[in-house]
Amino acid sequence: MEDIVATRLKNSIKKQQITKQNAKILKEFDQYNKANKLAESTRLTQIQIIILFASTVNIDFKRMTKKDIIRYFSEVKYSDYTANMVKIVVRKFFKWLNGGEEL
Repeated sequence: MEDIVATRLKNSIKKQQITKQNAKILKEFDQYNKANKLAESTRLTQIQIIILFASTVNIDFKRMTKKDIIRYFSEVKYSDYTANMVKIVVRKFFKWLNGGEEL
């Protein structure tokens, strides 16, 4: 049985036009979070943040550099609270993606 996060992830990927490679990685990230017993609300928030990030940057995660991330945060306008939350999620995501290494 598919949970609500997986369903919303599928729908968001279609709407945001995320690349197939990035979509696959996002699904794996959510499975990792689910296996680590994160609450659905936390998983959903993290996935939504990463989807918005991916659709704005529009680069495959595996090819993304620190410069791309810095450029993203210098161009988007978030409140201080939101910017901090987004940075935490993006850092966690790339640390997971890079096997524990920060980008």
